[in-house]
Amino acid sequence: MLVTTVVIVGGTSALFMSDFGVTNMMAKMSVPIVATALLLDFLLLPPLLLFLEKIFPYHRKKPIGLSQGEYIAHSPPSPSTK
Repeated sequence: MLVTTVVIVGGTSALFMSDFGVTNMMAKMSVPIVATALLLDFLLLPPLLLFLEKIFPYHRKKPIGLSQGEYIAHSPPSPSTK
């Protein structure tokens, strides 16, 4: 997420050099918006997930037929003979 935002902001920042007004204005609007979105993702997403965890608790379900401590060993597929 961080790398993607840096690449988008960096690429769009090149549009600041444009003499065409619409392109320049788009860069001036989109760079702060994308940077703010990243900042809000890092600041608001963790508390939001914790809040939602309290409302909708996640319960891990055990597979049917296994007691505690048991697991299913998956063997690699056998090579097919032709």
